[in-house]
This record gives sequence, C-alpha cells and structure tokens, in this order.
Amino acid sequence: MTARSATCGLEVTSGLPQGVTRFTLRSRLEAFGPIDACWVIGTEDRSVGYVRFQFSASARAAAAACGRGEVRISDSAIGGQLWEGPQNRSTAVAEPPSPSDATRSVILVSRSSRPREGCRSWSRRRRGGEGR
Repeated sequence: MTARSATCGLEVTSGLPQGVTRFTLRSRLEAFGPIDACWVIGTEDRSVGYVRFQFSASARAAAAACGRGEVRISDSAIGGQLWEGPQNRSTAVAEPPSPSDATRSVILVSRSSRPREGCRSWSRRRRGGEGR
C-alpha cells in the first residue's frame, strides 16, 4: 500500500465544459486514485476545477494523462497543472491555489429602504444605546 505523502492535487485550467459538475469531474479522475475532495468554480466565461488526491502518485498520474490529452469530458480534452500542499496535514489545511485571472463573485443583499418597525438602529440598541 502506498503511504500518504504531501497533499497533492490537480488544478484543471482548460477544457472544462460550461456547467460541468464536480461529480462528473470526480468520476473521470477517480481512475487515477482515491480522491479526498473535488470542486468546480465556474463563471460565465470559464470554469476551473480542483481535485485533491489522497496520494501524490495519483495526482501526478492524472496530471500526466491530462498533459497527453487522455482525459476527456464531453469530447473535450481537459488540461491541468499539479499543485502540492504542506507536508503535515495535522497542522495545516491545504487549499488549492486560486486561479490567477479569476473574476470575483459579488453577492448582493437586498435591504428594505425603510427601517424595521420599533427599532431605528439594531446595532445601536445592541450596544446599549438608544433605539427607537
């Protein structure tokens, strides 16, 4: 049995079709070894996938196969690059590298233009100040 080594994964940077799910990506890459986590971050323009393998040898094999164009999703060859995290998993949580040109997501929170009845300022009342 292969021992676990440094946290290692694959950043899928090209070839992911629009609307691909993490389950589809995971099913294509599980052939190279057990996967700890898999997620896809998508924008209107492009999607980036991150796959964290249990063993670094699995991640290296997947990266090599992607480099040769052997891994396909919806008739599109996916391409990616290898990333490695810290050696000690108990003291640090490895996160995948963020894409260099990713667009930021904006969350809009709607708020009524009139204050809630009976309370002029929620924060003022919480601090012990005068409400309404």
